[in-house]
Amino acid sequence: FDAPPPVDSALLDRLAAYRGALDAFRAELAAADHDDVILRMRFSEAEQAATTLENTIRDHVSASMRAEQRAYMIELVGWGLLLLLSVSAAVWGRRALGSSEHRTMQTEQRLSQLRSVAPVGIAECGADGAVRAVNAEWMRLTHRTEAEWIGDLWWNTLGEAYRQRARSLWRSADGAQPVTVMEARLDISDDEGEVWVLVRFGVEDTIDGTRTRAVTLTDISQQRRIEEQLQHAQRLEAVGRLAGGAAHDFNNLLTSIGGFATLVREQVTDPEAVRDLDEIERAVARGQALTRQLLTFSRRNRAEPGLIDTGDVVKDLRRMLERLVTGHVVIETSVSATPPVLADHTQLEQVITNLVINASDAMNGQGRIRIAVERADPSALPAGDDTAGRWVLLSVSDTGPGIPPELHDRIFEPFFTTKERGKGTGLGLSTVWGIVRQIGGTIEVESEPGHGATFRVYLPAADGVAEKRTRQAAELTRAAFTGTALVVDDEDAVRRLTVRILELRGWTVIEAASGEEALRIMRERGSCVDVLITDVMMRGMNGLELVDRLREGGSDVPVLFVSGYAGEGSDLAEGEYLEKPFSPPALLQAVDAILS
Repeated sequence: FDAPPPVDSALLDRLAAYRGALDAFRAELAAADHDDVILRMRFSEAEQAATTLENTIRDHVSASMRAEQRAYMIELVGWGLLLLLSVSAAVWGRRALGSSEHRTMQTEQRLSQLRSVAPVGIAECGADGAVRAVNAEWMRLTHRTEAEWIGDLWWNTLGEAYRQRARSLWRSADGAQPVTVMEARLDISDDEGEVWVLVRFGVEDTIDGTRTRAVTLTDISQQRRIEEQLQHAQRLEAVGRLAGGAAHDFNNLLTSIGGFATLVREQVTDPEAVRDLDEIERAVARGQALTRQLLTFSRRNRAEPGLIDTGDVVKDLRRMLERLVTGHVVIETSVSATPPVLADHTQLEQVITNLVINASDAMNGQGRIRIAVERADPSALPAGDDTAGRWVLLSVSDTGPGIPPELHDRIFEPFFTTKERGKGTGLGLSTVWGIVRQIGGTIEVESEPGHGATFRVYLPAADGVAEKRTRQAAELTRAAFTGTALVVDDEDAVRRLTVRILELRGWTVIEAASGEEALRIMRERGSCVDVLITDVMMRGMNGLELVDRLREGGSDVPVLFVSGYAGEGSDLAEGEYLEKPFSPPALLQAVDAILS
């Protein structure tokens, strides 16, 4: 403290008076007789009074000083605490600020890492759309570096047809729609074609005083390709349904024409008439081949493996193949004697056709295609088989640009194609591979860029099967049955032909023009019916439904299904199936087979 607290002035005056009196008494006492009792008593009283007064003043001063000191101490402690709190707050605030800055730096680092590895392209843009920063995926999608993007408008990466819309959406975006989404094509293409992206951007935000908007690009190219392939497959399915229906009706016409021509042949001997009938039958055969191709395309053709001479198939197909190839492509064939193979005739035709079309497309209308059939060279047999003479080699070679080695393992994948957009489905070679594997064979490709390509198809020979099939056919021919047959078909011409063939064989025939009529006849006269011959596809109750109703009623009559295509009955649980168009011998043989 700078000074003690003040003392009452009256007390000080009294103290000074007493001290003056004491000093006087002391002088008198020193000069007087020491035996003066009265003087000594007065001196003692005065000294005691002065001492009491001093003590009183001293106590007063001490009390005052203590009170003031406490007040000063309280004030000092208060200021000290305030100073301590201020210092602590400053230290804590600095530490908190440092921790916040550290967390902010860590967050920015994590966000930067996330942006760099994000599977979507991200661009930070100004309010005008100018790019300030992009991540790695944005650069990969757009094929431009960040330095090339800085300052450029982000929508310049879109195709010309999408830039105006993106610019309008960018300028009109507001808080009512926090995120704007649109699909767009980029102004670039990759190895697989066009690049499509899903564009997203939000409303404007202010970061560190800077107006900023973010744009993201999500690659949806593969998704678009899958959707296009699905749509293409759906279109093919629709066309296939149409082709299947047309083939069914066409087969009914071919059945009538070919069947009646065969019956007429048995009644005429005039050479000129016989030649005319030959032309009719050849036209029917060509029509039958066309319907088989339609049914194969629509996948309604019932696979029926049989003994086939691969060389004969090539010879029969050559004229049609020459019409299929484009430009000045020349087709050469080389056919040697080979054992038969066990395969479906239509499927083997499809293998050859697809390989030839693939070769023709690769040559762009100029070149040579060579189709060869021969016994497989033992040194070139597929791995795991070294038995000479047991494999038939079908090869298709071209003089086109060849196939790069890195694509050899991919050309048989579904939907993979090297053709221009819209000029290939990617299903041709995959279909070939599937059929060859189903037959039990293998397929190999040999090619180098600039030296054409050769596809080699190895088919297992069926030497031991021919004799067995011939013996079975002979046994069926000898086993001729007659009785009562119910013929059901909604095509009058086909029904009349079937009735005529059976009657000439000695059968008693009952006709029905619909499934409902046949069901009524079976309920009335079913006990006398030995075989039911019914078309599969009919208006109203079809053949399958008819048989189901008969089975529910307890009938076990043998059934022969006949149709232009199997359709829903391609996996018939019972009975035989006869494909239209059929010849009279084929019908009789099928009836004998079902009864034997």
